[in-house]
Amino acid sequence: MQCRNGIIYLACREKYGKILSRMRLKQVLENMRGDKVSEEIVKDILIFSWGDDLLKKSAADRSKYHLVAKMRRCANFVKQMREINPTRYTDMLSCLRTTAFFDVIEATKRISKYNPDTRTYGAPSTALQFGTYLKQLTKLAKKILLYRRTKIPENEMEKC
Repeated sequence: MQCRNGIIYLACREKYGKILSRMRLKQVLENMRGDKVSEEIVKDILIFSWGDDLLKKSAADRSKYHLVAKMRRCANFVKQMREINPTRYTDMLSCLRTTAFFDVIEATKRISKYNPDTRTYGAPSTALQFGTYLKQLTKLAKKILLYRRTKIPENEMEKC
């Protein structure tokens, strides 16, 4: 059921304000289903920014549907990571740490419906695609973190 009154868009506008006005993603948010997964997308600025980056590359109507599906998969991934360790994983950025490697593998198996008895995946393409998503999200996270830290304090330079 589509949320025609744009509840998700209103929630994003309330949370992100000026940032949302510069993003193309608002076209997609107006028709996004208002459920728990969509709320997870709104809460996570990395997934949100990644969706906007993907939309800039291809603004066709068909790609908007696929974009929402990708963002929802990422939100489901974060939810799975949170089930593994609720205190350690709060958002997508916390899931991208190198210390989370084995938990990322476990969460990916869960979202792609891995059956350990038969050693098969219910959705093998999801597991493959998710590797690409994680690479793209990691590149974007690096870009955002580098942009935010244009000046490195001298005491931080000594640690490098």
